[in-house]
Amino acid sequence: MSTVPSLSFSTSNKRKPILICDGFIFQLNRTRPKLKYWRCKDRTCSAYIHTNHKNQYVGKSGDHNVHLPVPEQVEVAMFKEKVKERVVKETTAIGKIYDKEMASLNLSDGALGLIPLADEAKASLNRLRRQTTPPLPTSSCFDVPDAYSTTTSGAQFLFSDTIVRKKRMMLFATDEQLRMLFSAKTIMIDGTFSASVPHFNQVFSLHCIKYGYS
Repeated sequence: MSTVPSLSFSTSNKRKPILICDGFIFQLNRTRPKLKYWRCKDRTCSAYIHTNHKNQYVGKSGDHNVHLPVPEQVEVAMFKEKVKERVVKETTAIGKIYDKEMASLNLSDGALGLIPLADEAKASLNRLRRQTTPPLPTSSCFDVPDAYSTTTSGAQFLFSDTIVRKKRMMLFATDEQLRMLFSAKTIMIDGTFSASVPHFNQVFSLHCIKYGYS
């Protein structure tokens, strides 16, 4: 009985589905009522893999006779998929996500040479994030999405949402941040009008010094 190969799935830079098997990358070539046909990324290669619509292995055809697997490209594909997944799900700075994933995945020297620099990748990753980011409100009457009212760890971040002199005022802070603020010996304040979103007059921030940092 032949061994069923291990399959993993990712997406290309253009958000097209790709299949990874035994160090080779396959692109979705055709979809039929019962099967998907995946063709080797190398257009000179005749290898195909067939899956059902649950992405379970069904069979294969052709062979990789004209080229060897390129594991570095697989590493790069998996790295990019992990970064994209976090960019969509989190509000963490894109550069920070990029650097952390690059450090945590223990990439080979060959893969590191193929991965674009964070600054080069930011434009496409920012576009990807904007696709899932709620649009700016058209009035001051809107519900704050959970992603902006809680932290990534689930703590409350929208501290207060009230009306003052017929104007909506929203305060953002965690309980831990408030404890630090109230116990600080030095407090700094800053306000700006140019950075405020439409229908709000001002962004006002309070900072304190903790361990030498603001």
